[in-house]
This record gives sequence, structure tokens and C-alpha cells, in this order.
Amino acid sequence: MLLKQHSINKDSLFIVESSNNDIFNQMDNEQTDDNKLVDQLIKTLGSVLDKLINSGSQKILVANVVSLSKTPRFVNYQTAWIKKIVDNYNNQLNNLLKNKKSKYVHLFNLEKELNNYIELANKRGVDTKNAVVHKNLDRVSLLRSLSLFGTGEITMSYINNKSVKDLNNTFFLDDVHTTLWVQNLVGKDMHQFIKNW
Repeated sequence: MLLKQHSINKDSLFIVESSNNDIFNQMDNEQTDDNKLVDQLIKTLGSVLDKLINSGSQKILVANVVSLSKTPRFVNYQTAWIKKIVDNYNNQLNNLLKNKKSKYVHLFNLEKELNNYIELANKRGVDTKNAVVHKNLDRVSLLRSLSLFGTGEITMSYINNKSVKDLNNTFFLDDVHTTLWVQNLVGKDMHQFIKNW
């Protein structure tokens, strides 16, 4: 963290959302021990929180991880394993925050809120199972497009005759990321959560 490059005061707000991608990447790596991975992620997060607190930060929001089994990519993929690793991480996160005993660190239960958003979407008839777009590149192509001489452009195509008009009636943009509608819900709820401190 580049805290030295920033001026931190009592009104500085830090939102820490970590480990979703680490757990996501673990799904394809059978050689790493899941418990050791979670232990290391929590240890790293603890160090980050200590640095923030020791630097004078007084407003720190920490979001827990969400179950990737709800995403189109992993909806039928080892749901028991996903639940186990997410529950392990979130339980250790809860214990970490209790042990910090800091009045400056607040847990935003993103996992619970995601379930609420899915329930709301289902009531509104919003598709919560399928993505709207597909990225038309593999990992090597992605790295090339973002390289020093690349265009930085990622080509997307709509799936199953969907179009831009379907963005407002779909929960997931691609196989793991939510649409702007969902991100706005998260933003509003986080804003209200912060106002209530």
C-alpha cells in the first residue's frame, strides 16, 4: 500500500474488498492447500488493517467475500467446495475483526447483501442465472491487449441474442461480474452503512 503518498486524516474513508479474485483463481489450482490460502489471505488483510489504523485511519469498511457459486461461471461448479472456502474465509475475517477490537473497522456483509439483491432481482423478473456478454479473448490475448503497445480494448459480444437493452434486466454482465444495476445497489447500501457509523 502506498499510504505514504496520501494524506490521511480522521475523515479519510478506506473500503477494503479483498480475496474474491484469490479464491476465484484457486478454483483452477489443485496444488495449493485451501486452508493455507485462507490463512495467508487473512494474515495479509490483518497487516493491511494494522497499517491503515497505525496511519491514523478512522473509517475503514471491510467487505467479506461472496460465494462464486452464484455466478454464471460457477453455478454448477463444486458448490460444496466453494461454500466451504468462502465460509472459512468469512469466519476467519469475523474473528480477525473481533480480535482487532477497533472502533474504526466495520464489516459490510456483502455475502448477505448479494443474497438480498438476488432475491430482489428474482421478484422483479431480472435474470440472475445468465450473463449478457462474453469476452472474446483468452488470457494471452487479454495480456496483449493491455500491454504497452496494445490497444487496451477488450471486445465483447452479446450472448443468446441479447443486446444492450438487456443490461437493465440482467444481474450478471459477464460470467462473474454484476451489472451496473447491482453495483448501484451495493453503492447505495454501502453509503447508508457508512452514514450509520
